[in-house]
Formats: sequence, structure tokens, C-alpha cells
Amino acid sequence: MIRVERYNLYYSNIPLKKPFITALRRVESAESIVVELICTDGIVGYGAASPTAAITGDTLGSIAYALDKMLLPSIVGKELKCDLLGTVGVGLLHNSGAKSALDIAIYDALSKAAGLPLFRYLGGVKRSFVNDLTISIGSPERMAHDAVEAAATGVGALKLKLVGDGRDDERINAVSDAVPSVELRLDPNQSWTLDEAKRVLGSCKNARITLVEQPFHFSDRINGSILKKCVSIPIMADESVFSPEDAETVLSGGEADIVNIKLAKSGGIYPSLKINEAAKRHGGKCLVGCMLENPIATAAAAHFALACDNCVGVDLDVPCLLEYDPVLSNVSFENGVVSLRDEDAGLGIKELGRLSMIAESFGMGERN
Repeated sequence: MIRVERYNLYYSNIPLKKPFITALRRVESAESIVVELICTDGIVGYGAASPTAAITGDTLGSIAYALDKMLLPSIVGKELKCDLLGTVGVGLLHNSGAKSALDIAIYDALSKAAGLPLFRYLGGVKRSFVNDLTISIGSPERMAHDAVEAAATGVGALKLKLVGDGRDDERINAVSDAVPSVELRLDPNQSWTLDEAKRVLGSCKNARITLVEQPFHFSDRINGSILKKCVSIPIMADESVFSPEDAETVLSGGEADIVNIKLAKSGGIYPSLKINEAAKRHGGKCLVGCMLENPIATAAAAHFALACDNCVGVDLDVPCLLEYDPVLSNVSFENGVVSLRDEDAGLGIKELGRLSMIAESFGMGERN
């Protein structure tokens, strides 16, 4: 029986190669809180979460506080189990980023104790996924230039950030003309109206558009189903799906074909597995994405994707957007492909790079 003995919290800040710009925010570095769970038998589990206030409401300070003062102290001395967080997290509503960081660390430790890579512990089989690369919002010319640069690295799919300002069709067509063989995934980040969605998609008939992600506001329960009847392009729900109940509502109501499962949005691997089960019950597919977060969390998402037999793709490009990737794990993000190795248990983390103790960064005192 594996028990949690103590823990450490760290702060990480990795600069981006270029600013990450969407309809919701602009970010220039990937900040995160890293969890280190030290367990019996010398087993150590790692997890991480990053602030995404515009989506989940989590800030760097709220993640650190929730972990340090509420979640982690309650699991010290307890047996490590998949649903451990569910039993200790009932007193903390929302805070999905903090919960995800701890949940990932728990699964990393459990799969290490079992001597299995995390994806095999979850029941997955070895395979690889085509990964996309995000093109931030800019002028049509700027986005086309960035798309050409991205395609030169071997990337076969691009995720285009859009903004609903009347020029999104120009952006899509400029990119499509510049890289006609590349798959395009569109992400307006809730910025479109129904009329704008119809106009844009009707103006881009020659582009290789394979999905449209969250075109409307997450509270819109009507326009997704209307748009689905007007276009043959699959619609993917993102900000409107945080829970299994959300997935059931969106899919049973005909609002989307695919749900974007993000560990930081759902609260970790354990609840994400339940979201995927709900999607399967309603005939839906899933795509596994990520926030702008630490490569530890991105690696965990890659392992999770292999455990979902109805997963149609991944959107795990953050390691490719960073100025450098300090994390060495058993996941590879190269040439537009996400692949995993079998030789290391858990997330297979061997290097984490430079981290600062939370006590130094936030003045939060000693660890347990």
C-alpha cells in the first residue's frame, strides 16, 4: 500500500518563442505551479497547473493556495488511490487547475508503483497522434507567414486562432493559400455570432477545414445545433464542457460532434475519464487539448489521449511554443507528432529544469 508522506510545491516560468494571442488573452510566458508528491517506497509523483483565468478562473496565486492550504495537507498520510482527490476535494468548488495538478501527480505515482507507463496503466495501447501547432491571431498576411514557418517544421495540422472581427475569412483563406496541403482547425474562442459563422465558413470552401472549435459563447445552447445543420464540418465543444454532465448536454442536444477534453479544465485524469465515457455514451468523439501550461501537464494529457479509444486527435503543441522545454519525459513532441515510449514508468520524468520553491516565490511557508 502506497501512502503520501509529504509534498513540495514549485514555481516554473518558461518564456514563449512569440506571444500567444487569442480572442480571450495575450500571454508571453508559461507560468505554472509544479506538485511533487513524495510517497512511501521512494515513489515520487509530479503534476503541474497553469493560470487560465479567462477560461477556468484559476490564477497563479489561487492554484498555489488551493494546493498548499486545502488539498495537499488533507492527503498526507492517506493511501494513494485514483479517486483520492474526489474524496478530499469535495470542500473546494471549482479550482480545476489545482485539482488537475494534484490528480496528475497521483496518477504518475500510481503508475510508477505499478511499474507501467501511465498510458498503459490507464489501459491505453501504444500509438502516436498527429499534433497541431497554434497560429495566434494577427493580420491575414502575418498568419500566412507564421503558417508557412510552421509547415516547414513538418507540422501537418494548424490551429488558427480567430477573433470574430469580420476578417476571419481573410485569415483562413490566406493561410489556406499559403499552405494548401495542411489541415486547418479553426478556433474562434467563442467570438462568432451565428451569421458570422455561416458567412466565414461559406467563404472558405477551398480550405482544408477539419473542425470548428467553440464558435459561440459557452452559455449558448441553441446556435451550435443550428450551425451543425448548415455545414458538414464537425463542431467541437471546448469551454462549454467542464464535466460529464456538460458533455451529455452538448452532445445529446446536437450542439457538437466532438468534445475537447483538457485535464486543467476538468480537474485531472480521473474526471476526464468520466467525461470521455459520457461522450461515448452519446456517440461523440473527443480531442485531447491543453492550456498554455507546463510540459508535465502536456505529457499527462498525451498519456490520457492514448487511453481514449474514441480520441480523434490531440492539440498538445505547448512544448513546441516554448523558448525551451526543460522537462525530459517519456513523451516526444516532434515534427508534428506526439509519440510515447514504453521504457519508463509513470510520466517517465527524468529532468524538470530550474524550479523555485513556492515558499520563496509566494512566501507560503514550510511544506509538510
